[in-house]
Amino acid sequence: MNGGLIAGRYAKAFYTFTQKEKASEAVYAQVRILLGAMDSVPRLREVLQDERSAPADERIALMRQAVAGQQLCPQIADFYRLLDSRSRTENFQLALLDYTDLYCAEHSILPVKLTVARENPALVALVERNVKKDFGMQALVDCKVDPEIIGGFVVRSREQRLDLSAKASLERIRKQLTIDSKRSV
Repeated sequence: MNGGLIAGRYAKAFYTFTQKEKASEAVYAQVRILLGAMDSVPRLREVLQDERSAPADERIALMRQAVAGQQLCPQIADFYRLLDSRSRTENFQLALLDYTDLYCAEHSILPVKLTVARENPALVALVERNVKKDFGMQALVDCKVDPEIIGGFVVRSREQRLDLSAKASLERIRKQLTIDSKRSV
């Protein structure tokens, strides 16, 4: 789990509740959208985590906007109201992250963050195949393009990071040359 003890407990209860309601799949899909919105719009995260920022219904309306084109799952709104009633909205994002961890563990999904210098669908497919072959899990690849890595790729999953980017290789070479030049002096 990603969050603290309190967020983790709320996430477990929320996950159990959505399973009983047979809504865990729909909730998971919207939780991913909400987390993406909270990452890309820091002000949204701040407002949702501060119960003093606006009445709860107004903050829930912001969540409805974040899942544009879909109706917000009532379980998410109810969960948020519960956190709000207990002055625990500061745990909202961590609880959602923990919820996704629980869902992925239950459904044998391995979240993978892939950073590439340019679009590379073949690399995404290769990562998906290798995760299936090596771990027996479905890869949920979140691919981000970052031209600053110059070439190659960076893969992150759980606590592991593999940086095979050209930028990292050039940095390693620069450091080695710096060390070698100091030795020769």
